[in-house]
Amino acid sequence: MEDFPGAVPSSPFPSPPATAGGEGRVRRGGAHIRGFSAICFGKSGVKSVAAIFGVILLVVAGRPAAAAQSATYFTASVISVERLVRVIPPGSKKPRKAEAGMLLAEGTQVVTMENSKCVLSLGRAHVVKLGPLTKMAIRRLPTGFKGRILVHLLVGKLRAVVNRALAEDIDFGAYGGSAITAVKGTDYEMVRKKNKATVVSVSEGKVWVDKLESENLDAVEKLFLALLLQQVGVILMEGKQMNFMPGLPIPTPVPIPSGWFDPWGMGSGGKGGKGAGGMPGMPGMPGMPGGGFGMP
Repeated sequence: MEDFPGAVPSSPFPSPPATAGGEGRVRRGGAHIRGFSAICFGKSGVKSVAAIFGVILLVVAGRPAAAAQSATYFTASVISVERLVRVIPPGSKKPRKAEAGMLLAEGTQVVTMENSKCVLSLGRAHVVKLGPLTKMAIRRLPTGFKGRILVHLLVGKLRAVVNRALAEDIDFGAYGGSAITAVKGTDYEMVRKKNKATVVSVSEGKVWVDKLESENLDAVEKLFLALLLQQVGVILMEGKQMNFMPGLPIPTPVPIPSGWFDPWGMGSGGKGGKGAGGMPGMPGMPGMPGGGFGMP
């Protein structure tokens, strides 16, 4: 078979014709190169190579996306409900009845009715309890075991317990009304009134806290990061309380009034009135049975 430019040999290593000085070997080798060049750089060849590289790029680019997708999961769920509690899924205006075990996506709003309460798990180390007549939105959930949890208290009372040993690289913050908080591990309460007056009380540990001028999420996230870096705000220590008022400077901490705290309605027993029990699967978390906030 005679060689010609662009020809592809039928065998990977064809035998060259017996010519003096090895000219046949050189000539056929040149045909190999020309053939490969024609395949790769000819019009049809360019399209083929481009298609191959396109597939490779799609596969490679798809791997991080797939990994990110697999690492993103529902970290929020309903632990328990007392009486009537509503859940409004993200992008919807139609409320659903909350039930224990229900998964909650980022953007979900949880609303408690009169005399109703709800306990939420926002991760393996983050528990939030909502008092009666409370509305709270889950603004941010972590991806995997890193990131942040941000909840927006629209009205009412919430109590947050964060187990520092289990929280690892997940930071927690709550904001609403006139205050924003940031913690890595603590037990504290936040109350927002209709006039945006906000009370923050620390039962255990310490909380970074600052006044809140805007509830816009972008502004809140920037302030939350600055708060974690201790660039703004102050530290509210255990046993102290702050009463934030709209438009006023950061208030002076005061001792928590007697009878203000009754964590989880457990009455006396343990530090800060906590019981000795723990939540299944969450070592070291305070017991959660029934009860209220002990609010005056």
